[in-house]
Amino acid sequence: MKPNQLLLALAVLAISQPVSGQSVQKFNDAVSSGGGRSTAVIGAVTYTVTSSVGEIAAPPVAVNSVIVASGFIPTLAAELPADPADDTAIPDGVADIWEYRYGITTFVPTNDEDKDGLDDLLEAAFNLNPKAPDAARAYHGSVVTQGGQKFLQLVFRRNKWHSAITLVPYRSTGLSANSWTTTGITEVSVTELDAETDEVTVRSTTPITAGSNQFMRLKATYTPPAH
Repeated sequence: MKPNQLLLALAVLAISQPVSGQSVQKFNDAVSSGGGRSTAVIGAVTYTVTSSVGEIAAPPVAVNSVIVASGFIPTLAAELPADPADDTAIPDGVADIWEYRYGITTFVPTNDEDKDGLDDLLEAAFNLNPKAPDAARAYHGSVVTQGGQKFLQLVFRRNKWHSAITLVPYRSTGLSANSWTTTGITEVSVTELDAETDEVTVRSTTPITAGSNQFMRLKATYTPPAH
């Protein structure tokens, strides 16, 4: 193995299967001068709504339309939880806002529906779309120069609201199973990308020297809540 080589690996620990649950989806819209029937993207089943503020008890699992039967409501939009950390409708430790968006009613960490190499545990941890191949957006590594010395650096996305999921960077100098450690890593910055996502930059505190190897990886852990 060549010196100064950067290895970015993802270690996944799915401790146990999540608990499935039923969601209650709410949706609202302002009254308009239009009329007739209209549709909006909301879930997997075609629902009939008979008022400007409706509630449905069936959990959405994919993208489809809602048929609005009442007049003067030409459009209708899904109302996701106001609190991104809400985890009450599907109490599995994964924020409902992420599950609603991608039609997930049972979180299975090992699923990889989009076949992009990131299972749903990692998709959730990185706040990515589990149904579209977007692994390239998850993280990237580089060698940076500080004070005339070179250091390994890792930049990754992190969802802020999954109470049961953690993303932890590790470092190694030899790749053996017991060589990975969380020490020798400093958090350089945390930048908010949006209300749900941070971009985290971490860096090794040990300079890269001639003839030495260093490696970094991320470990995603899912610990579903006890019920």
